[in-house]
Amino acid sequence: MIEISFILAFSVLFLHVCTWEGMIFEFVSNKLYNLSDKIKKPLYEWILELFAAGGINTVLIYLISSNRELTKELKDENESAGR
Repeated sequence: MIEISFILAFSVLFLHVCTWEGMIFEFVSNKLYNLSDKIKKPLYEWILELFAAGGINTVLIYLISSNRELTKELKDENESAGR
């Protein structure tokens, strides 16, 4: 249940930000608005899954890079304390 909540939250956030005015998927938002409902529903579900994976990967990359920087800072502190 928690996993689904995270997937939905990340996908909605990712989709929302990427379709803002001036963002990379602004044109997608404009085109999807005019489609029929029979096409929108399956297309939105597919896009939701795609963007969920993108949102999760974005957060994971951010966490990994933050951890890498923290590890480097701790290593530098230990080296300077040992001198």
